[in-house]
Amino acid sequence: MEKLDIQQAAIELGKQFVKQNGLEPGVDTFGRWMCHYIAEQMVKADNSVGSEKELAEKVCFETILKFWQHRWQLPSGLRPFESFEKILSVLERLDPEKPRNFYYHQIPSREDSSIERNPVQEKWIKFAEDIDKAARVCLEVVIEKCAEEAKDEDTDYWLKYGRKIESGIDIQIIDGLTDLDFSSLLDDKHDDDLLKSNQDKELIKYEVALIKSRIEHIENLSKMNSIILKELKSRLKKIER
Repeated sequence: MEKLDIQQAAIELGKQFVKQNGLEPGVDTFGRWMCHYIAEQMVKADNSVGSEKELAEKVCFETILKFWQHRWQLPSGLRPFESFEKILSVLERLDPEKPRNFYYHQIPSREDSSIERNPVQEKWIKFAEDIDKAARVCLEVVIEKCAEEAKDEDTDYWLKYGRKIESGIDIQIIDGLTDLDFSSLLDDKHDDDLLKSNQDKELIKYEVALIKSRIEHIENLSKMNSIILKELKSRLKKIER
């Protein structure tokens, strides 16, 4: 990306910081000072000429860039993606590499021929795998709904200019959560009407297939719930005899 484009993106982010947070009553004194400082730097850059303007623009750009790079350390009320913080925290806990997870990750594969199992054991192993898949589907849908609620009119603005400066993992995740039209899965190098129409049809097919697959997993989970509930009631009955 051209340096000029990056600088312009930084200026737009600076404007957004000032517009969204500079006069908000919920922003603390330090946050207000930071926004006013950004505003001062932008005014200097606009009103200067020659070498003085060049220096002012450089200082302005570097100031906003530092703000953006430390966006998660900014005071409450000033962080661009603050409404997504809890969602990102949940996603971090869902990482299979983390010690704490919502689902059991070390499920032995039924394809492992080195493990001998009887038919009953095989049935319960399959249940474990199917429950794991269904749990993932449930969590995906819940996280997507959370993202819908977290997104506001400023989210797209932050993403649009933020990704031009630094495509951090937080931006990539939030971008993915708030853009569920699956357009990134198709080749968009051509933009003629016929190809676009075909792409739209393929997108619809993909979305339909994905939703049907999700429904199937949840329906299977409902059936497995009945079986597991029956097993638990049987255990309880034996204990209460």
